[in-house]
Amino acid sequence: MNYQTLSESELLRLVRVDARCIDELLRRYEPMVGKMAQSFAPNDAERYRDEGRNALVDAAMHYDPARGTRFAAYAYVCVRHRMSRCSRRQAHMDALDADAPSLDPSPEERLLAEEAFALTNRRAKQCLSRFEYAVWRMRIDGYTYAEIAFALSKPQRPVNVKSVGNALVRVRNKMRGKND
Repeated sequence: MNYQTLSESELLRLVRVDARCIDELLRRYEPMVGKMAQSFAPNDAERYRDEGRNALVDAAMHYDPARGTRFAAYAYVCVRHRMSRCSRRQAHMDALDADAPSLDPSPEERLLAEEAFALTNRRAKQCLSRFEYAVWRMRIDGYTYAEIAFALSKPQRPVNVKSVGNALVRVRNKMRGKND
């Protein structure tokens, strides 16, 4: 099969079953990813290109033509958000590096942090609904409200950004012990 002759919609239909379709999408969108990476970080463009490629693959896997958005527009937003998040993360890390001579936690500190997170996670599983827990986990993993809404949406029950925000307010209240 000659993947270069396939239309974008045909590639997107086959992307989940044929990895060569992903390669073709990456080839087609490489100029857009490269230009965007160059604009975000001229000195570190390769890392941003990698982030952009990963975002493009994620976009292809999660794209739903039934939502009425062109793939090119959806891919552009996904890649831009991923690079923007990478840029913010890098700026944050640079600021932390400048403020502290060493941020490596000791084994004891690492163990205490892991235990605290495990305790918080157990508490969250007990007091949150499945939806709230899923939203909370995705948020602490660094997903944006829009990405969470898109990931948790189902054809029969779409999730919007407002629902994600409301769920996070409920999560904060429940985790602080302010149940209504």
